[in-house]
Amino acid sequence: MRKILIICLIGLCAGFVSAAPTPALASGHGKAAKKKEGHDKPKKTTAIESFLEFSPGIAAFYQGNRPSGMIFFEYGLDIPDAKLRSRATALMPRLRDIYSRILVQYAGNLYHRGEVPDLNYLVVRMQAATNRVLGSKNARFIVSNLMVRES
Repeated sequence: MRKILIICLIGLCAGFVSAAPTPALASGHGKAAKKKEGHDKPKKTTAIESFLEFSPGIAAFYQGNRPSGMIFFEYGLDIPDAKLRSRATALMPRLRDIYSRILVQYAGNLYHRGEVPDLNYLVVRMQAATNRVLGSKNARFIVSNLMVRES
């Protein structure tokens, strides 16, 4: 029994040594750091210059106290003015945060399992938030995809 315990401890210690990060990764260089650098850059899946696409939003909805499914929401902004588009690109983290909050509030409080999502409710609130953050009504909020997955 003592031999088994010693062998397990040696194997465990060897696992810790091999799992230690390499100096390049520990210093912030490497694949993980490169992926993180481009997080706030706009995603381009279309050739339309005026369209600024955001990463998809995801929110859970509940039935009682248990998660009942997910809402997946893909969206973007159509901004013909280059100066305003540049401002919107700089404010993408703030816009993404506001859009996420609106979606989570909707999914957590207003959406009920089995219903068709109220797209008009979401678009009106997100357009108002866009106008407020950018200080202009020249950016149009556009929904590209809305899916519900019930579990």
